[in-house]
Amino acid sequence: MEMESSLLRSKPKFELILKEQAFQIINDSDKNDNGVYSYSLTDSVELKTSKINWFVTILDFVFQIFVTNIFLAMCIEEKTD
Repeated sequence: MEMESSLLRSKPKFELILKEQAFQIINDSDKNDNGVYSYSLTDSVELKTSKINWFVTILDFVFQIFVTNIFLAMCIEEKTD
């Protein structure tokens, strides 16, 4: 019998279902986490949030724009020749 269900993330899905004798994890981003865990066999549970490295994210974005523009310029140059 389910006691409580919490959807912590929708895409990819991460759901925590609390039952009477155990809890269930449904994690679409890491299938190794999925399963039913008994309260009596569990010492502790910790949910860690991931931090975004904004420098790498912005650098990647700029790099992708740069590479795309070079590729498009090469394609346009080939068509005009």
